[in-house]
Parts: sequence; structure tokens; C-alpha cells
Amino acid sequence: MPRWARLIVALAAAKVGLGMALYLSGLGYPNPAALVPGWVNAALSIMLGVIGALLVIGHRQDARAAWLGGILLLTAAPLAPMVNVVSAETALPVAYLRPEAMLPLFLWRFVAEFPTPLKGTGATAVSTMTMVATVLGAGCAIANTALLWLPPSGALQWFQVQGGYWLVIFGLTLPAFPALVWRAHTAPEEAQARSRLFVRSLLIGVVPFVLEVVAEELWPAYKRFAATPPARTVVATILFGCLATVPLVTAYSVLFDRVVEVRVVIRAALQHALARYAILGLTTIPFAALAVFLYAHRTEPLVSLMTGPRPLLLAGAVVIGIFALRLRDRWLAEIDRRYFREPYDAQQVLTRFVGDLRADSLEDLADRIRLEIERALHADADVLFANDARSALRDPGGRLAPLSTTATLVELALNDPRPMDVDLDDAGSPLRRLPEGEKRWLAHGHYRLVVGLRSGAGPIAGLLVLSAKRSGLVYSSVDRHLLTAVAVAAGLAIDNLRLRSTPQSPSEPAAQECLECSRLNPADAARCACGGPVAEATAPHVLRGVFRMEQRIGAGGMGVVYRAVDLNLGRDVAIKTLPRVGVDQAARLRKEARAMAAVTHPNLAVVFGIETWQGIPFLVEEYLAGGTLAHRLQVSRLPVAEVLHLGVTLAAVLEQLHAGGILHCDIKPSNIGFTQRGVVKLLDFGLARLLRDTRAPSDLPTTQARRYVPQPEAASVSGRFVGTPHYMSPETINGDRPTPAVDVWALSVVLFEALAGRRPFEGDDSHRIFEQVTAARRPDLEAMLPDCPPALGRWFGRALAVPLAARPPDAAALRLELSSLAGNPGMS
Repeated sequence: MPRWARLIVALAAAKVGLGMALYLSGLGYPNPAALVPGWVNAALSIMLGVIGALLVIGHRQDARAAWLGGILLLTAAPLAPMVNVVSAETALPVAYLRPEAMLPLFLWRFVAEFPTPLKGTGATAVSTMTMVATVLGAGCAIANTALLWLPPSGALQWFQVQGGYWLVIFGLTLPAFPALVWRAHTAPEEAQARSRLFVRSLLIGVVPFVLEVVAEELWPAYKRFAATPPARTVVATILFGCLATVPLVTAYSVLFDRVVEVRVVIRAALQHALARYAILGLTTIPFAALAVFLYAHRTEPLVSLMTGPRPLLLAGAVVIGIFALRLRDRWLAEIDRRYFREPYDAQQVLTRFVGDLRADSLEDLADRIRLEIERALHADADVLFANDARSALRDPGGRLAPLSTTATLVELALNDPRPMDVDLDDAGSPLRRLPEGEKRWLAHGHYRLVVGLRSGAGPIAGLLVLSAKRSGLVYSSVDRHLLTAVAVAAGLAIDNLRLRSTPQSPSEPAAQECLECSRLNPADAARCACGGPVAEATAPHVLRGVFRMEQRIGAGGMGVVYRAVDLNLGRDVAIKTLPRVGVDQAARLRKEARAMAAVTHPNLAVVFGIETWQGIPFLVEEYLAGGTLAHRLQVSRLPVAEVLHLGVTLAAVLEQLHAGGILHCDIKPSNIGFTQRGVVKLLDFGLARLLRDTRAPSDLPTTQARRYVPQPEAASVSGRFVGTPHYMSPETINGDRPTPAVDVWALSVVLFEALAGRRPFEGDDSHRIFEQVTAARRPDLEAMLPDCPPALGRWFGRALAVPLAARPPDAAALRLELSSLAGNPGMS
């Protein structure tokens, strides 16, 4: 929603809030022209305003939710009691501000977006109506604002409330409803049922009100008839009864039918924030009403001021407000527990955890700590442990760069038993004097709290770092005490693990990795050749006397990737670390790697073999100097012709892999590389299958899958699926056994991303991504790229359809379809 639209919505919301305060205070006078009592207006105004505010605040990527929320708020503004009574003697200045004059504009913008963005001739017509609504709506708003300085006269009077104001507003509004009906009937098949129900209900609620106002303005005889007491009662009952259904129908359609995507009603974080703000707002309304009442009657004697029922009601409301203020902290705590502490509070979760902090390995211990902190505090956490030589702190999963135990951050954390706040912008923070490398390390992880882990065998055991709470709240004193207890228990668990483990003397010591340039140095290096500080790496400087590790060039969910030199052949290779395994698993990995190395294709990265160091497997692959597709997409999206060529090439690779009974299972831009001459190569084929039995269960998604093998006996092979949520197919998410369709889907997603410059399915976590992948609504490539060839947009709509039958059945079909598109003269 544009900034100007947000300002209009904010003005409408302010009028609704002020109207409620004035209504409760009794300021103003009864409006003889009102069809219903003031409390009816107040109730409708609040209902429409609250739901409208939820829609506006809660929208993220769906513009439809924002425009719909604006429509409801602009409808609520003229219903707000005691605000819109225009009288030169008694009206407040805010009465002359008419944000609802822009209601037709908001409605036509909603028509353009609902249920999907409008294109073609219809879009031109709606755009014209939007421009007309903008001009006339702005004119009406300006004409009424002019009443603050000018008397009602001249041509402006016709656009003012005393003139044809409502005829203009509702005259522009009325044609939008047939347009909405048309949009609902021409919607995509999967959205038609929901759209029709919502539009039908909206028409029943709003159209009678609009027609009645237009009829009164056009036919004076009807207006006189409607003003008679018998007719007035019937008309008011029908109109306001229908209008009262609008907030209920809207809430139902959004919450259950999901006609628009509103994070505020499907994300606990936004629900939590709104619940807190609602409590804060409701506890202040009685005090605001009392203040307005006292100001309005400031000239009356105290005795007369205290007569009548209203002062008693206000006094009672204030007492309730004081009581609510006293209980506010308790209510807010309950809200925190409801939305972010699940069925328990942090104290119960972490106290139970500290009492049973046992683990079989450092990886298991780190996973347990992360899980329990997530459950208790709804924050992300990472854990680093000291190596046996106490020279570096390392993440067991290899996702984070190591920290030297002599780092300033480590020294500060271990010298203070309390959790330490990370605020690099605070001039008084001791972290301001950290070296730039350590500051970047903290900023990269978005960390907000650091807790040192102490060991009985020495001062250094590890480091616990936490992100900000997703609720936006600060860490309380109770949270900090509990985290201190977790740190102490973790230190004891680390000691226990070290006592139970048998120390090994590796033949090749760990290299020293530069914290500045990521270059690997010999084990005895005190500093890097670039002058930067070093810390122990997760790899040796020379592996098996053959591969000299040069530099860390990447890291991901599978492990860390190094550029290395094959000393025997004098060529560069890429070496990827895999999860730690036992002796039997290492032998099985070598067998699988040999099978992968036997598969050849000009567009497959070559697998040279597998090595092991300290129980960590190292996969040796072809080094691609041209970088990856992910790196290229960080710079710019690709042209249509290049994307189609890329798709045809990779589909042919998949065709050969599938014919050999191998699924890739993790196709994504970072697994598509280029040689120095620009030849595309598919990386890590079969790696997901290779790791199926070697990754710990806690490292894997809960989605179950099995290796695809053409033979019938494959159904008995079990395992877990390894993949990236953004590229996982609906069948994989639903737990089906993987087939070639898994790779066909992932490649289609990659091609969409390469063309659009963004992934079709986004989210803050895997759950939100899976919701989008399995939802009926598909991403519209033509809406993102106006110059996209229509045939290509239609193809992506089919390739990313939820039903499996609608998509290309296999890699061969995908290659043929992409080749056909590439040969189309319109693809340029």
C-alpha cells in the first residue's frame, strides 16, 4: 500500500478512535438525522475499524488485504459517533476531515487486485475508474475541509456534505460491485468458490445501504417518505442489519476461506503484537473519555457536574480502567505465554530442560539447547563448543565460522557470568571495542544475547548466542537467570561428554582459518598471510597428503565447501565436508561415492572420490571457477533465452540421472555451477541420497521419503528426505516417496527464480513456505514481469501447479516442452 494510502487509513482510524472517546464522554449532541441510536453506530464503527486495522497492519506481500482493510476503515469513519456532525457552532475541526471521500478509490484498487491482478482491457477500464474516483474523491475531501475557513456557498457546496457529497461517493462506489462480481466469476478455478462467496456476502451487506443513499439523493419524494417514523424504523433495521454482517463475513472469509493472505491472522507473532496493543488501548479509553467530559463541562459547578447517570458511569469506567492497569502486566504475560511459550512458560520449559540435560554428543547437545530455547523463548540460538586443544570455538554443524578462544568477544562473555547484550550501536556497550571481524560475525548472525559456557576442566567450554525474540520483546530478568542456569548445565554436560569420549590423535592437525579472508593456513600459523587473526578450522591444511586446502568458499546445510589443490595433478578441486560418521558408515559412503563417480555427463560436475579425516567425510568434486547460479542471481536475473537454454540443458542431465535410478533431490541455484568458459554443471547429484543414513535425525526435516529406484523392491528401502524447503514439491511436503517429479518440480522453481529474480515461494520458516507450495494460489510470473511472453507465463502456471497430473511427467517431457518454448519466435 502506498504511503499516501496509509496516511488516509491512519486518519480514518484516528476518527474512529476519537469518535469512541467522544461518545463515551457524552460530548456533542444527538444527531436528529441519524437513522439509528448512537450505540449502534458505535458498535458498527468499532467492528469495522478493528477488522480493517487488522487487515492493514497484517498484510505483508498481499496488497489485496491492505486495500480491503482500508475499505473497512473508511466505512467505519463516517459511522463514528459525534465526529461527523457538521455544525458551525458545535462541530469539532476533525468533523470537516472526510477520509471516506477516498472510499471509491480504495474499492476500485481492490477490484484491480482481487482475486488476482487484473490485466488486459478490463485493467484499462478499472484504471480509468480509479483515476475518476481519485479526482472526484480528492475534490470532495478538499471541499469539506474548506468549510474550516469558508462558508458553504458556490460550486464547492455541491461536493460538501450539505450538497451532493454522498451521491458522488456512492455513485462512484456502486459500479465497483458489478465489477467485483465479474472478477469473482472470471477468477482461476481454484479461487472461484471462495471469491464468489465473499463477493456475494459483501454485496448483501453493503449494496442496500449504497442504493438507499443514492435513492434519497436522486428522488426527493422517496427521501420524504423514508423520513417518516414508520418507514424510518424499517429502513434503518434493514440497512444497518445488512451492514452489520460485513465485519463478520469479512473476518470469516479471511480466517477460514483465506480470500486474502493476511499474516496478522495466520502468524502468532502479529496476533501477539495486536493483542498487546489492544490491551494497552482499551485500558486508556475510559481515562480519555473522562478527560474529554471534564473539559467539555469545565464551566459547570461541581455539584451539577456530579448529577445524572453519566458521571457515575464514567467513574465506574475509570475504576475498571485502574483495575485493568493493575492487571495489565499479568494479562500481557498470559498473552506471551499463549503466543510464544506454547502451553508452558519459559521457566517451566527451561527448568525441566536443565534438570535433564543429557546428550550423546556435542551435536546432540547443541540441537537440544536450540530446540528448548526455541520452545521457551521463541528465539533462534546457536552453540559453539571449544575443541580439544581449547584453541577455537566451533559450531558442531559447521554452519558458523569458528571463533578463536582468544577473541575479545569470548573473553568478555566468559569474564561475566551474566548474559551479555549485543548492541553495537550503544556507545556504552563494551562490545563497541570488538575487532571488526568479530562485529561482522555478530551482525551476520543477528545476535542479541551472548552467554558464556564454563567447564570444570578449564575456563572455556563454549558460547551460547541468541537472536532477538520474534515477539520483539526484550529478554526479561527471569529469562536471563534461566539462560545462566542453562549455561551452567551445558558446561557440566560438556565435561561429562569429554570424560566419556576417548581422545584421538589425528595424523593431520586442523588448519588455522583466517577470520578475515577465510584462507586456510598451516596448523602452527599464528596469523594469516593477509595479517588477519586465525582460528582452528574444521579441516586439515593438507588432506591425506594429496589435497591442500586453500580457502573456504561456501557453507550450507550439508557442510562447508573448500577450494583445494590436488598436489599430484596440480589442479583445483572443490572439497565439501559431510556430517561426521562412524567406520561402517564411512565405508558405505565410499561405495556410494564410487557409484556417483561412475556417472558421466558433460553437464554433471565430476566426483573424484571421498576421503575421511577425524570421522568427517570429505567429498572431492570438480571445482567450477565460474561460480554458481546463486551468485549470478545476486547480481541480476537472466534473460528469457538464457533461462530456457539452461532449463533444456539441465533437464537432459536429469533425464540421464533418472534413467540410472538416481535422484538429485536438492536442485537449487547454489547447486548449479559454471566452468570458467560458462559451461553449466549440476553439482551434488545424489548427495541427498548419499547422506540419507548418515545425517542425524535432528538435522533433517520431518518429511519422510525414500530413495527412488526403478526396481519394485525399492519400496522397502526407508530413510529421510534431505532438501531445501523453497524447492520441495507438494508431494515431498505431503510425505510421498520421491520420484523423478521431485527434480522436475525443483528445476521448474529454479527457472522461475532465474527469470523473475525471486523465488516463487517465500516465507520466514519452512512451515510458511510449505503452506504456499501446497496452496491453490500460484505465483503469477506475468504480474512480476510485464514483458514476460504470455506462453511462458502459462507454462510456469502449469509447471508449478499443485496437482501432479498437470505438470510435466518426467525430465524428458520437461526438456521437450522447454525446447518447444525456446524455438518460439516470441521468446526473446
